[in-house]
Amino acid sequence: MRAYEILQRYQHTQVDTEHLFLALVEQANGMVPQILDRLAVPPSVVAAKLDEVLQTAPRLTNAPYGGGVSQVFITPRLKRVTDTANEEASRMKDEFVSTEHLFPGHLGRAQYADGSHPERTWYHQGQDQPGG
Repeated sequence: MRAYEILQRYQHTQVDTEHLFLALVEQANGMVPQILDRLAVPPSVVAAKLDEVLQTAPRLTNAPYGGGVSQVFITPRLKRVTDTANEEASRMKDEFVSTEHLFPGHLGRAQYADGSHPERTWYHQGQDQPGG
């Protein structure tokens, strides 16, 4: 899972909405970068904001056995996003949860650890809203 790799990159012990959203933004040919491009929001701007938030999160300082994170927890915020995505998949009668369920669930429910909201990462060249 890509969010777990990002968690490892930042030496975190909790996977959160920022890890998931960054995983979606970093998908080279993924749906999220395409949506952001259509909204005139460079994925690099969103990725930079996510990196900024993730850099400030607590890090694992003494990794056991000289390696990475040994036990990972999911935050309540990410649980809410995945619950919303599951509800959306059920509503759409889809068998599996995918990006089209996670991305709107993230935007609708998420609040970053620094207190900001995903839609505030849209600010670009003085625009108040995506594409605006």
